[in-house]
Amino acid sequence: MCVYRKQVEVIKTILGEHMNIEVNTVDQFQGRDKSVIVWSLVWTQDSGTRCELLRDQRRINVGLTRAKHKLILVGCAESMRAINIMSRVVDGVKVVKL
Repeated sequence: MCVYRKQVEVIKTILGEHMNIEVNTVDQFQGRDKSVIVWSLVWTQDSGTRCELLRDQRRINVGLTRAKHKLILVGCAESMRAINIMSRVVDGVKVVKL
């Protein structure tokens, strides 16, 4: 699951058509769930935005509640802490530094 459509396109290209993995935006997952969700919370600083989509509490709620069994968040915890609502999310999860 991604925040932006462009991320969806890039990840689909990387995975290839033969992978049986659904890749969509948060909005496209509204009203549906999956056993395991990997949520890409990555954005670029040079995109000209301050990741406005991650400031929307409803969108965050959808993202956090789509997984039935396991939710894996991928992103920079330090960058996410700069967004108030995401700071609370980071504080509530186990952070694994790779």
